[in-house]
Order: sequence, then structure tokens, then C-alpha cells
Amino acid sequence: MRAATAAATNAVVAIWVELVPPIAVGAVGVPVSAGDASGAEVVSRVFVPEAGVDEDSVTGSAHAIIAAYWAARLGRNSFTAFQASRRGGHVGVTLEGDRAMLTGTARTVIEGEFIIG
Repeated sequence: MRAATAAATNAVVAIWVELVPPIAVGAVGVPVSAGDASGAEVVSRVFVPEAGVDEDSVTGSAHAIIAAYWAARLGRNSFTAFQASRRGGHVGVTLEGDRAMLTGTARTVIEGEFIIG
């Protein structure tokens, strides 16, 4: 079952021009999503301009946030998503209780260490 039409997909892809320049959201990101008609079941984008990230390439945490909404909307616990950033990427999403399980191919963009205590 597809949740929306190509028009909804195009609206999410086109949102950059309309949303990002005037936005002031602090350190909180703005995920946007819609049903997708181009292969994945959900298309998304994530903007965090106040944190220096105009648009995140592919965001696992955003897909974890939207997992419950889309699982309910689609009527099942698993779906495929595509984050329509410049680099773009596919994410498999499965809602298991209060957790979202994500699958896909990852790209390391930063490494570091935490020293606790």
C-alpha cells in the first residue's frame, strides 16, 4: 500500500526552498516526511540549520522518531524509507514495541571517543 502520490514526494523534496532559509529552531531538528510513490514507502528530509547542519544526509534518529507515525499510517510495523538529501539513502524501518530497528548501508562521517568519569 502506498501512503501518498508523487505530488507528496515532490513536496518533501521541494521543501528546502520554502522552509530552510527562514527557519529558527534552535538545536532541535526538523524532520519532514510524506508517503512516497517512487519506490520507498516514505520519503523524508531533515534540517538542523541552527546546529550548523542545513540538511542531514541520512538520519537514523529522524527515522526512529517517525517510525511509530508511519507504522500506524501504513498499518504495519515495517516499511522502507528514502531520505531525499543531496547524497540520499535508503533506510529499512521496523517498529518493535517502543524501539525502532533501522537497517541500511552506513557511511562513517566522524569518529571519536567518550571519556566517562
